[in-house]
Amino acid sequence: TRLHAGPGVVVSYAIAGLCALLSAFCYTEFAVDMPVAGGAFSYLRVTFGEFAAFLTGANLIMEYVFSNAAVARSFTAYMGTAVGVDAPSKWRIAVPGLPNGFNQVDLVAVGVILLISVCICYRY
Repeated sequence: TRLHAGPGVVVSYAIAGLCALLSAFCYTEFAVDMPVAGGAFSYLRVTFGEFAAFLTGANLIMEYVFSNAAVARSFTAYMGTAVGVDAPSKWRIAVPGLPNGFNQVDLVAVGVILLISVCICYRY
């Protein structure tokens, strides 16, 4: 908790900042050595081959899916608070065939994910 953390919070932010700085240095070195447009996938494909690039690309896609799902799920609670519905469970539909705890479909989250996906895929 915040009462027992002490200076650990500041130290953890400093460590995270140092790690981000070192990561930026790595990408800068890659960009100087291999002047191709792209991110981690392109650099790993050139450096380590197709398999390492495939694994990295799959991990990046999985990271995007999980983070977008978490943000969309919390968006229901934010929107519910904004319009005056405090219980986000009122906006979810229960599916009887699934196990308890995993049987609610959040339609607002599904809508947000579909809207963002369409905007990203068809941005031109």
